[in-house]
Amino acid sequence: MKKEQYYDKTNLVFYKFLNNFCLSVLFISVLLFLYLFFYQSMMNSYKDFKQSTAELAPIYETPQIQIPTISQEEIVPQNTQEGLISQNTSSILPQNTVTPIVENTPVSIPTISSIDNSSKEAERIFIAYELGDHVLASRLIVDFISEYPTSIYRHKVRLIGAKLMNERGDFEGALSYIQRILGETQLSNEDYSESVLLLGSIARERKQYDSYIESFLEQAYFRAEEPTKSKISFYLGYLLLHKNEYLSSLKYFNNVIGEDGLLGKADLYAAQSMLPERINELENFIKAYPSSKNFEYVKTSFIKDNLAQGRDLVVRGYLDSAERFYTKILTHFNNTVHGDQAQLEIADLYYKRQKFDQSMVVLRKVLSNDDTTKDADALFALGKIAFELDKLEESLGYFRKITEEHPKSPHISKAIEWQNLIVESLRY
Repeated sequence: MKKEQYYDKTNLVFYKFLNNFCLSVLFISVLLFLYLFFYQSMMNSYKDFKQSTAELAPIYETPQIQIPTISQEEIVPQNTQEGLISQNTSSILPQNTVTPIVENTPVSIPTISSIDNSSKEAERIFIAYELGDHVLASRLIVDFISEYPTSIYRHKVRLIGAKLMNERGDFEGALSYIQRILGETQLSNEDYSESVLLLGSIARERKQYDSYIESFLEQAYFRAEEPTKSKISFYLGYLLLHKNEYLSSLKYFNNVIGEDGLLGKADLYAAQSMLPERINELENFIKAYPSSKNFEYVKTSFIKDNLAQGRDLVVRGYLDSAERFYTKILTHFNNTVHGDQAQLEIADLYYKRQKFDQSMVVLRKVLSNDDTTKDADALFALGKIAFELDKLEESLGYFRKITEEHPKSPHISKAIEWQNLIVESLRY
């Protein structure tokens, strides 16, 4: 009996010990689990907070960005959830304007290094956009905005969406993306500046402005520093040009740094039919920016406007003034086909003044150039002058040279008529 009581007590002690041990292990496990769970959650929250703060701060004060421009290749679907701008007006610049070639530069792409759930989708959009797969980028943008409306990348994604909407000709759709960005209560310097500048760029490109666009451009202008202030001045100048507020437009164009200011003022003077002033701005551009991508366009406009102004002055009888505009072309583009055309115009001025010898000297300069495009014109003019000076054999030589060396010249039939006339004259 005593032996059985001993075993019972022993078993009781053992079971109590085992029970206490299990309870202790369970308690420690629960504590460890809770510690690890809350610690990891706190760390994740801390990392998210740091990244969100880095993206949103500092609040917009002095934007420092490059102008976002549009590379237009594919389309964005029209069926998006973005709101539309209710007011939309359009205006058209005069045809005789310089439209600068806008250099294609992509939206600033952030480095993806967070554990944000939207980061991978945002990265896919940025890569698709940079690689030119705009169809894929368009589809991903619509999905991203629907699934991640509060993502820290939402502004960059909407900026790309605005560019793609604009490229398909959907001006209101592009504005709706930008409106969503600017409607945020807090924006980083970069996001605010990029949005306003893209707004101005699209509006100027489409020649469409409204009070919403004007309001944001004016607010951004007074808050910005260079170089952003200069770019906003450029867009405000065009906005006021479209409203025919020429003095205010000139004020803003005068604040634009670099070639854009010259181009803006050239368009402003064209709108006011102030061709000499426009020509001066184009000439300043040619002197200052010979390597610009806009140079060829400005060169063509400069030559065309000088010829037009010179010919208008000739019609009105101001031959000396006309010569000054033709000389401008020679100053910058001598020994080219454009210079030869200016020489032909100057030779015609001497001809009208009965200064035949001086006219022939100028025409021979055209023949001395390597470019033979205007040689037939010069030969025909020389033939006529020589005939008037009663130098029939010399005149005949000029006309024969046209038929021999320039058989495709538009002067060919007239040159043959002149040859026949001179041959008949020489017989008597």
